[in-house]
Amino acid sequence: MKKLLNVLIISFFISFGAGSAMAATISINPTDEIYALPGEEITFTVNFEADPAVGFGDAYAFCIGFDINELSLSGWTNDLPEGFEQFSDPWLEAPGVIYNFNGYTWDVPIPEIGSAQLATVTFEVLDGASIDDSPDVWFIDLDGLTTIGYIDPGDTTPTYHQVADITGHEGADVSAVPVPAAVWLLGSGLLGLIGIRRRRTM
Repeated sequence: MKKLLNVLIISFFISFGAGSAMAATISINPTDEIYALPGEEITFTVNFEADPAVGFGDAYAFCIGFDINELSLSGWTNDLPEGFEQFSDPWLEAPGVIYNFNGYTWDVPIPEIGSAQLATVTFEVLDGASIDDSPDVWFIDLDGLTTIGYIDPGDTTPTYHQVADITGHEGADVSAVPVPAAVWLLGSGLLGLIGIRRRRTM
């Protein structure tokens, strides 16, 4: 019931007209490759960026997927642009799927927004995460739940685009880097030297 209600409310705002202009992008950052220690937390943000002549629309919704073999979800926030509200909280639909980051505004005229951070998602890096040439965080393309409105040049009302149509890129490929044995050995040696020095100064 909750899912159906969200889809109906979002559908009220969004007419699903896919525009041809590519004057805006929505992206997951950072990109490229990330090397982190197992257990370390890393944060991804979802960002909207428009050309100077383009404005933000009055509603958006998107879903995020992540690799459950390499990342463990720590938490998220729905970072609403100024003047926006959310229909309901996003939720974990299934392992590796966060549904329904969303926002809307009743403000007229629509707030002038050229760029905005729309979400923050934090993960713990799992042991065994590796560079496999595949993004570990991505947008999931679902009808009615992956749309974003922006005002095309020359228009006064928002056009709604599938997120997949204006995606700038997907998130980074993450690798867990174990602490080498040599580092542990060096660390224990340094601690031993500190202990000896303290004894001599006492």
